[in-house]
Amino acid sequence: LESARERAHVLVIANQTILGESLLATIQERSEQGPAHFTLVAPADEPGAERRLKAALAHLAEGGIDASGHIGHPDPFAAALNAMHDEPIDEIMISTFPKTSSGWLRRDLIERLKGATGLPVRHIVTERADVELLV
Repeated sequence: LESARERAHVLVIANQTILGESLLATIQERSEQGPAHFTLVAPADEPGAERRLKAALAHLAEGGIDASGHIGHPDPFAAALNAMHDEPIDEIMISTFPKTSSGWLRRDLIERLKGATGLPVRHIVTERADVELLV
């Protein structure tokens, strides 16, 4: 097809930070830029992932944001690639804690996904204190 799709499809990879205000605000801002569907994938690498994912989807639905989600592979890189295998993706958002406390950043997740997908990858940093009670 030569014409653009009706709406962009944005893949969001997050787990402990999925309810962070910075990520939710970024999703809200992106939804205001143009029609988009958001697929949230929470890698099954931390306890409570399903609970946090459901809460994030409920919050986005309350805000009128078109979003769906599922629990993914425990490795966030594999979870992202698996999601891309299932659906065409236009953009990726990755939400992590700061580098000093993020295992995902220590494993170079952002650059690996950029290299493997060729898609724009937006990194959202959430301070641990901002989600401490939600994790």
